Amino acid sequence: MNILGIDTATRILTVGLCRCGRIIAERSEVTAGGPAGALSRIAGAVLGDAGLSVRDLGGVAVSLGPGSFTGLRVGVSFAKGLAYAAGFPIVGVPTLPALASAAEVEEEVVATCLDARRGEVYLALYDRRTGSPVETVSPIALDPDAAGRRILEESNRGRMAVVGDAAERYPASFRALAESGVRLVSLKESPPRGGVIACRAETRIRAGERPDPASVLPLYVRPPLARPPTPTTSLTREKPV
Repeated sequence: MNILGIDTATRILTVGLCRCGRIIAERSEVTAGGPAGALSRIAGAVLGDAGLSVRDLGGVAVSLGPGSFTGLRVGVSFAKGLAYAAGFPIVGVPTLPALASAAEVEEEVVATCLDARRGEVYLALYDRRTGSPVETVSPIALDPDAAGRRILEESNRGRMAVVGDAAERYPASFRALAESGVRLVSLKESPPRGGVIACRAETRIRAGERPDPASVLPLYVRPPLARPPTPTTSLTREKPV
């Protein structure tokens, strides 16, 4: 079974293929202008690298977030389009645990921390020894100083690495972590991987998971800034002078 994995949650667009728990093809690209124009091209290139077509896929996996609101919408819409057109299952994979799983670090505990814009960061903590999230720091949006303090409070759990772009964006908020021995790993050093998204979904698809594509929605953690206008029940017109 070939599973295509897509991650558009950060500025690094990544698409990968997984078969039998192994990544067989993968490409990534920094998309300063957003992923919309590049996603189809990169997905096609990954399939070509593996000598496959869409007809050879057994499913598609997509990173749900949290992350870039626009990027998540583009990735989820593209994955749904493939699933509807080809009739294979689509599985959503949360971004932060996938980022922790992709991290090539030796530390036992990984904090995934992404810039959420508007002066906040997305934070979650994972124990790699158990493969489980640390419930005291499940995915949340915090201001950078609070996130740095929260990670420091959990640093007694074992050797810890912070993965993501938040420490680059807010260095002053994470300086105390580096001074205490917590390793700060940039998104460039440990980027998201589409192949990891695919492999995390493969076991679920093999187990028979077939969610309704309409139910696969971005995980924003906080509400988007832009909202639809509130409907009004009447119009007020100025009286002529």
